[in-house]
Amino acid sequence: MNSTFDSPMDVDPSPNPTAVRSRAIYSAESMEVDADTISLPTWGRTYAIYSSEPTEVDASPNSLPAQGRTSAIYMRPDSELVKNEATHFHSAHLDLYNATLASIHERLAHTSTSTNQDIRLQLDSTLTDTPLEVQPVVELIQQSSDLKHLSHLGNMVFTRWERTCSLNDLDVARSLFWRLIELLLDTHPNKPHKLYFFGHLSLTRFQLCNRLPDLEAAIYAYGHAIKIPSFENQPPATKYSCCFGLGLSLFCIYQAMKIPGFLDDSILAYHRALDFAPEDSDPGKRQVLDRIGSMLQRRFRLSGNLDDIDYAISAHDRAVELTPADDLYLADFLSNLGIACLRRYRASRRGEREYLERAIKAHCRAIQVLPAGTPLETRLFHNFGLALQDRGICIGSDDAQDDVDAYERAALYAQSTRLVDWPRIQAEYGKALVKRFIRLGQPLDIERAVEVYECIFEKLPRSYDDGILLNEMGVALQFRFESSEEWGDLMSALRAHERAVKIVPSRSPEKPRLLDSLAMTWQTRYVWAPEMEYIDSAILAHERAVELAPEGHPKKAIWISHLATSLRIRYDQSEDLSDLERAVSLHRQAQSLLSQTDPMYPELLNELGLSLLEHFKNAEEQNRDANDIVTAVEVHRNAVNFAPDDHPKRLMLRRNLGEALRQEFEHVTQNRAHFDEAKECFMEFAPNVPGFRAEHLTNAAACARMLTAHRDFCSQDDVMLAWNRFMDAFETEAAWLGHSVRRRFRGLSRWGKDVRNAVAAALESGKDLAAAEWLEAGRSLIWSQVLSLRDPIGVDIWERDAGLALELRQYTQSIQEDVYAPLSAAIPDRSFEDLKVQDIPRVLRNPRSLHRRRVLDYEAILEGIRQHEEFEDFRRRKSVHDLLRSAHAREHLDGYIVFLNVHKTRTDAIVVVPGDDFEIASTRLSLLTYNRAKSLANGWAKLLWDCAVIRQRAATPRELQHRTQVMFHNSLKGLWDWVVHPILQFIEAEGFLRKERHGRLPHITWCPSGKLTELPLHAAGDYSNPTGPRAYNYIVSSYTPSLSALVRSSEQASKKRASTSALIVTQPATPNHSALPFTEKERARLQTILSQAQIPSEVLVHENATVAAVSGAIDGHSWLHLACHGKQDWSDPTKSAFSLYDGPLSIPGLMRTAGDSAELAFLSACQTAKGDVSIKEEAAHLAAGVLAVGFCGVVGTMWSIGDADAPVVVEAFYTKLIEMRNQGTVGLGETGAAYALHEAVGRLRERVGEENFVKWAPFVHFGV
Repeated sequence: MNSTFDSPMDVDPSPNPTAVRSRAIYSAESMEVDADTISLPTWGRTYAIYSSEPTEVDASPNSLPAQGRTSAIYMRPDSELVKNEATHFHSAHLDLYNATLASIHERLAHTSTSTNQDIRLQLDSTLTDTPLEVQPVVELIQQSSDLKHLSHLGNMVFTRWERTCSLNDLDVARSLFWRLIELLLDTHPNKPHKLYFFGHLSLTRFQLCNRLPDLEAAIYAYGHAIKIPSFENQPPATKYSCCFGLGLSLFCIYQAMKIPGFLDDSILAYHRALDFAPEDSDPGKRQVLDRIGSMLQRRFRLSGNLDDIDYAISAHDRAVELTPADDLYLADFLSNLGIACLRRYRASRRGEREYLERAIKAHCRAIQVLPAGTPLETRLFHNFGLALQDRGICIGSDDAQDDVDAYERAALYAQSTRLVDWPRIQAEYGKALVKRFIRLGQPLDIERAVEVYECIFEKLPRSYDDGILLNEMGVALQFRFESSEEWGDLMSALRAHERAVKIVPSRSPEKPRLLDSLAMTWQTRYVWAPEMEYIDSAILAHERAVELAPEGHPKKAIWISHLATSLRIRYDQSEDLSDLERAVSLHRQAQSLLSQTDPMYPELLNELGLSLLEHFKNAEEQNRDANDIVTAVEVHRNAVNFAPDDHPKRLMLRRNLGEALRQEFEHVTQNRAHFDEAKECFMEFAPNVPGFRAEHLTNAAACARMLTAHRDFCSQDDVMLAWNRFMDAFETEAAWLGHSVRRRFRGLSRWGKDVRNAVAAALESGKDLAAAEWLEAGRSLIWSQVLSLRDPIGVDIWERDAGLALELRQYTQSIQEDVYAPLSAAIPDRSFEDLKVQDIPRVLRNPRSLHRRRVLDYEAILEGIRQHEEFEDFRRRKSVHDLLRSAHAREHLDGYIVFLNVHKTRTDAIVVVPGDDFEIASTRLSLLTYNRAKSLANGWAKLLWDCAVIRQRAATPRELQHRTQVMFHNSLKGLWDWVVHPILQFIEAEGFLRKERHGRLPHITWCPSGKLTELPLHAAGDYSNPTGPRAYNYIVSSYTPSLSALVRSSEQASKKRASTSALIVTQPATPNHSALPFTEKERARLQTILSQAQIPSEVLVHENATVAAVSGAIDGHSWLHLACHGKQDWSDPTKSAFSLYDGPLSIPGLMRTAGDSAELAFLSACQTAKGDVSIKEEAAHLAAGVLAVGFCGVVGTMWSIGDADAPVVVEAFYTKLIEMRNQGTVGLGETGAAYALHEAVGRLRERVGEENFVKWAPFVHFGV
């Protein structure tokens, strides 16, 4: 019979790959997934495998002391730690086993004739049938000194444990092997085997139970096996297994205790294991090579020593080289090689692209060789996405779609399989979408990114707290805010960043990045709400980030640059020169730290150039240092030169270079070469993608302004080309339908001055049609968007592509529902000040986000329709030329349309004469300077305030004093002399004046801009002279927001209606408002008139006039008469509303209710035709809104009216209107409202006196 100790046990002594290759964990810096590492739970708490560094380690009292480092390897068997641990092994489960094992032990002791195989079969059969749970047997093991029987029993229990994976079996097996180790001398040839198995079982127990003493015991066993004399005589497989096990155990304790020395010793142990795997075909050799590479990567992350990462790449390369193509571990080895190459690329100050390309090649091959559907697939696609993302940043956007697709596949697999790491994998998918948004500017990407984080937070418990995840979500929300200007997004980002900084400890390598993100959010908040405390908070966070960043950190230069930028921004308000000087100094420091090949280098230079330029501009003229501007130009030029042609910020870099050159040209050199170079910078064109379109608008405006200001250095054609490019960009970018209405109005307000500049340039060039086109574009964007949603789809489109037509109808209906939904929060909105992190999911689900997604889909559908021949311009804004050439406009558009443009250099009137051969001509209003227009508008506003009419309808004007009367006369005479009279003279001189039908006065529809929007052109005249001219004696006046609105109103009015009916709504005593007693008289008179004319009407009075009741009734009538209070909201025009009994009826409410039958609305409320003084390009008032939702003609008021005056006007208006209709003097495409109102106001003027301007002049007509 062979001795039990004659040969190694009949088990594979090499580590079980499935046992040592555990779940993947994420590295701290770059978030690559390291598949070859062990996932280690902490003691005392549980943290996600995805977390970077554990924030706390509650080590067991028996864990190794920090100063001990590798002392466990050299512990003697009689050391206190080993003795105590052995006692623990023997006593831990005394009551867990039954007598079965004891009887087997006894039977084995008396069975000397059985073979080893017989004994194994007997034991295996008995242990399989009988559970070992009750009787203590450990004492028998301690008392036994029979090596043969202990060895047999150890083998049997080890075999059973391999089958059952029972912790009880594992502990008994460990006790048996420990007893053998105690009995065997170090010179015994089989002692290394027993030490290996004890180490293997101890390491396994550590993985199962998370107890540090188990890991210490494994390190002792493996280390002792390597040091005893008999180790040298062991076969290579045993030597390899012991060294490999020691390396793995040391790495595990490094992960637990974060003592770098353990990592060093782990690498040495793995290197020694490599010595015992000499054959290239040995699977152990490629496995240990891969391990060495992974450990060197770990050490590189700690030390930054490039030798470590270079050796790691060599080790991984060799492992891949030795692995057969059909080996299951090839994909794993390739992935680890890719990770190492990507780290090497990121660490290189020279940005060696070959490492990046090798990383992509390795990841790509890994995906190709991996069978589909395996758990490793998530990690491979994730890491492939990281590499593609870096290449996208480095060389262009070619990989933008590929890296997002890779992340998406990883995220879907991680979520569907519920991997423990799925939140972080999903977060990386979100990060990829954010980066693509930064690069390409596609709104869909940032919306999808926020949706990813919404999905994560919906599935996680509310108590889940992950600083890294919160930070990434905050970044996405901040970028969405910069796109949408939804204040809730910014405040949510701020709260997320604050929480992330709070819960991540200062020792974490992620802390500087989190602080920088927080600082950038504070900086953004300051830009939108400039309060010093915000920028001060940003600077404090920036300074802390820089302080915590270790020397040599690849991002430290960027964080220093961000700090410098915040200092420069603070200087704008603080005017503390030390801020600006420190900013320049820090920018230079950052430049010196960053490699010129770093993708961020151009942007860093750009920030330095901006600080230098700021230093130059803010110095007093006599103290300006020309070197500042010369240096700024050179720095900006370098920024452009270092940026590749498709750099996402290239147009911005070129614009800033152009601005520096302009400053140098204007203040230093007057050199034509600098002027020409600046022009080239501003006019550079880039691909037509959203991210570049926004820059086109800004750059084109900068160029056009410069050319306009320096006409001696350019031709008129150059100026027109620049403004033409600006207007092209303006139409696509200034007011995107996906933004809230307030956001769009802000866009118009921002660019309104430039639109007027463009119109002035066109007029100066004699391009009247271009001037009219641009003026129309500047005034019709938002209302045109609303009107386009009401356009019918058309039978031709249904026949051409029914699928697209159906989708278009569905999306149109959805967008109509929410296009005028109130903004989620004004900017800034204090209601978000107390926002909690737990409330962020509510902000993520902002309905405005859903609206933006719908608009993106809607635009995609429109593009699909426009691909079909004859539908290229479907639902595009019609040009002035097309509007006037339409059959309806030629036949039915009546009177004259006069556009007015006020500019600092000139004021002009553009007269449009509709007809078969429409004419457009302009005249310069030379007497109306910009300052005069401004003085007229400001003086008129003051007059109205003095007369107490900028109030509610019930306000009663104070008696006009003589001085005030004189000011009224002067203002209205100025309007006549400088505006209305020159225009009438021009019309007559040009031969445009024609005899009106039925002997009526000529009709002019005014479309003013700028300061003239606030003035009553219809009331112009010389009232100081009793026989002086009055506009109302020569013309009938109307107003329109735009030509397109007028043409649409005329087309709508020309449609035949089954009958005319009216809805009358009056509010004599609205809750929380002053009483309007004369509204009852107004209602009674109107009912009488309608009844006499046999026009049916529906009346809703007081408590019956609720929002629901009025909204439900509007669609059933062609006329709407509202006699109530009106509220104009200056902060958000879409919130302007009529005050009904139970709440406001706003434009959105009318939008949802007004139907095709809508024809005429009389808004007998205050200020229904007075717009936002900050939005001068597009009429943002109730009358324009009512016109936009479908009514053809609207009567409104420019300021508050007297309650007793309204019934007079109403009675005269409807009497005249019905009379005209009965006489057939209302033509097709007209409503008759303009002439009826002209008559009615004349009646009121006769009653109250011509001098009482505040009573009769506020009534105005919009539309046809």
